[in-house]
Amino acid sequence: MRHKFSLLLVQVLLVVGVSLWAGQQSQIFVREALVKDSEEAACSVLKTRFAELYMGGRTDRYWFCDFTTIKNDYVRIIGLRSRAPRTDGATIYSNLLGWYGVARRSHVVVQWDVNEDRLIPIGATYDEPIVEESQEAACEVLRARIGGVLATNGRPDPAWTCEFSSKTNMYLHIVALRSASPTGQPTAGKLVGTFAVAKRSSVVLEFEEAGNRLIALRGSATK
Repeated sequence: MRHKFSLLLVQVLLVVGVSLWAGQQSQIFVREALVKDSEEAACSVLKTRFAELYMGGRTDRYWFCDFTTIKNDYVRIIGLRSRAPRTDGATIYSNLLGWYGVARRSHVVVQWDVNEDRLIPIGATYDEPIVEESQEAACEVLRARIGGVLATNGRPDPAWTCEFSSKTNMYLHIVALRSASPTGQPTAGKLVGTFAVAKRSSVVLEFEEAGNRLIALRGSATK
């Protein structure tokens, strides 16, 4: 009888642990439909996001996308421009509205810092602080960001560790964040999540391995 009770208790703890773990993941990630991996779809995502941020949700028929020749597995680097006729008589002007990184197969939009060739939060200025280019610095950015989402005190769990993928990318670190919390806690030894941390920047996104794409974190300005 005692053996059966022990087994039942273990099963209950496992169910509770999985439920808590699922709850934690729902706190972090924003689930989105898969976007077609094409320039046309990426341009549509960018126009929609720009309109949401700066135009009260209204897109402009004069906007068009200027795609760079930069090749990247996870983002397209795009200049958003306008063909709107000038009404001030100016003959020399820039039609550039901004440079952006649009995640492939996703609704994520970040800003591209053309001066430093890095991804920064959308709406940030080009004097956004530059983070040291190292795995240690990227891990601290990730821990702080996820701690702000999950931890009640807003601080990262000291037991969280970063495992960096061997995949190389000019703009991103792909990082698995794991918990090495004491045995008995629901997340002991568990994967907190797999993330993309922008190099030399504070941008943190979820990396969805199944779709090989970047997804916004809950509360993120990048969506």
